[in-house]
Amino acid sequence: MEKKYIYNCAYILGSISIFLYLVKGPLVFLILFYFFSLFGFFSEKISKKNLFLFTLSFLLISLFGFFNVNFKDNEYYLTIFSFISCIGTALLLFRSSSSVNLTKYHYIFFALYVCFFIYQYAFIDPELYNNIFASSSRNIVSAYLNLLLISYVISCYRFNVPPSIFLPLFNIFICFFLYGRTGIVLSIFLLLTIFIKFFYSKINLFICIFFVIFVFLGYSIVEFYFLEKTGFVQGTISERSIVFNEYVSSLNDYKNIIFGSNVYNCCSYLASLSFNLHNSFLYAHSRFGLVGVLFVVGLFVLIFKSKNILYITLFLLICFRYFYDQLGFFQIFDVTLFYLLISVLNISKNTNYKV
Repeated sequence: MEKKYIYNCAYILGSISIFLYLVKGPLVFLILFYFFSLFGFFSEKISKKNLFLFTLSFLLISLFGFFNVNFKDNEYYLTIFSFISCIGTALLLFRSSSSVNLTKYHYIFFALYVCFFIYQYAFIDPELYNNIFASSSRNIVSAYLNLLLISYVISCYRFNVPPSIFLPLFNIFICFFLYGRTGIVLSIFLLLTIFIKFFYSKINLFICIFFVIFVFLGYSIVEFYFLEKTGFVQGTISERSIVFNEYVSSLNDYKNIIFGSNVYNCCSYLASLSFNLHNSFLYAHSRFGLVGVLFVVGLFVLIFKSKNILYITLFLLICFRYFYDQLGFFQIFDVTLFYLLISVLNISKNTNYKV
């Protein structure tokens, strides 16, 4: 079997496995995702430089995480396996000559699945959309949609293929139904990024069309939708701000700074949120201490050093979403982040032909 078919099959089977894990919950599907991701490591050699970066990161993260008091039960092992698996899956995407189609249809498949719930619930009650994932909120659903779309944009850029303009428009439509503020904002910025990078000559036409539609619908309808039907009704200050301030305030000695604060003791408000920090940056520090912080800083350095405007913009969009939920930095949603990182580290090797 040719390597490209191995990459494609492993990615598809891994994506199906993680989808079933997210919507159903059994751990067996997560283990299958871990298994299929391994093909990304063994199907082709990794450069010595990248292998060194991966090995060093893995050892430091594993060491600091092993002694961390915030990990409960098997969370530590699942986190480490997720770290490895997301890199392996990202390698599968990077090495596949069909990554444009893989990411495109991956997004479409999941978007259509979400549309099934939109058809069922529409505007009845936004809380009903929390049933899409087995153990995650509708905010995570919109985050996953946006991350899948970012993966598609990366693939299109690598292969010099203009992305479908329908998908980011469709993405905004779905995110509005899911009601999350960050999902809506991110979907709009993602649309603007795609237009400016790939359809710059058409941006003025798009603005005019959008303005005409806005006027046609009427300001009162739009205002009602934003204030009564979306998460903007809650304003811009939320429980996340309280959690962030509590955690930062707990960093009052060298031990907490180096190894991370004990979330079960440091932050009283967290107990009401099942100790969910709602922030991937805080999560990285609370579980891996300074190593987690250095890893994030390293990402910023490597990606900004590339001087690639699109990659930098997409990275900032990912960071924006990570800031408002505990879904990244060594968790199962990191595939897009590592796909972006691998693309940056191999800019000179990025293929530039049409799929």
